[in-house]
Amino acid sequence: MRMGPVALVGMLTAGCLEHQRGYMSIEDNPALTVNAPSAERCARYKRGTAEATGCTQVRQTAIDWTRKLNVGDEFCVDNTFGDDVSHACKARGVLTDAGADGFIVEIRDARSDSSYFAYNQRRIWFATGAMIDRYVKERGYE
Repeated sequence: MRMGPVALVGMLTAGCLEHQRGYMSIEDNPALTVNAPSAERCARYKRGTAEATGCTQVRQTAIDWTRKLNVGDEFCVDNTFGDDVSHACKARGVLTDAGADGFIVEIRDARSDSSYFAYNQRRIWFATGAMIDRYVKERGYE
């Protein structure tokens, strides 16, 4: 089958318009978006203090964790964010898509006491900075 240049461009354009990374949920409704905070969480602590050092170390761990994430990875999204799923986890997330600017996480098995209960079986787009911030926050750095 021979395809003309116009048909090829039309097919490629249709594919691009059909899938816009990060913003569609399962039901084709806009996914909940969690943006990064305007200020880095560790900046709240005075430089050189134990709190600042600890926060910076946890933040670096969070950055390393986000860089290693792959589509299909499961992790806790509520009450031990970023850890492997365990009995302490109130909601499990599965990474369904990833890009340089963020991640789409499908919420699964959210318990009734989870802040994600209303989003069970829905997708949430987390900016990379939001994932890092949530990881740091759940490790005690308010």
